[in-house]
Amino acid sequence: MENYTKGEVKELEDVPCLPFHESVVHMKVNYGSKMKNILGYATKKIKENEVRQISWNASGKVISKAISCAEIMKKRHKELHQITDIRFKRVEEFWEPKLEGLERLKVNRDIPAATILLSKDPLDKSIPGYQAPGSFTAFWNANLPKE
Repeated sequence: MENYTKGEVKELEDVPCLPFHESVVHMKVNYGSKMKNILGYATKKIKENEVRQISWNASGKVISKAISCAEIMKKRHKELHQITDIRFKRVEEFWEPKLEGLERLKVNRDIPAATILLSKDPLDKSIPGYQAPGSFTAFWNANLPKE
């Protein structure tokens, strides 16, 4: 690759298959996002009556940060329903040749991406990735050994 320089980078449209409400707040989690800041904003928004859903969106290495944010929100607001959508996002990279006679290269990268939808309203239980409010604590209570 020493004969090429990185050129244009295109992210192809990434559309999660989730039932978004018209009053959804989309939280894009990036590498430099501070959890304290984005959780503060999301907590303030979910307390508003007109906001019915919050969507946590991340790709690549920051998926774990988005999962942590969603779990903290669920712990603070126990009435939230959840649907998780995991997929791949396609990124096209174009490499320009430094030498004549070489062709332009196109490299496709598939990056893992996740969207976690938290909703105050009940969601369709048949959608893969659905979790009911409090379902996780019920799981642990049923599986802990009795003392």
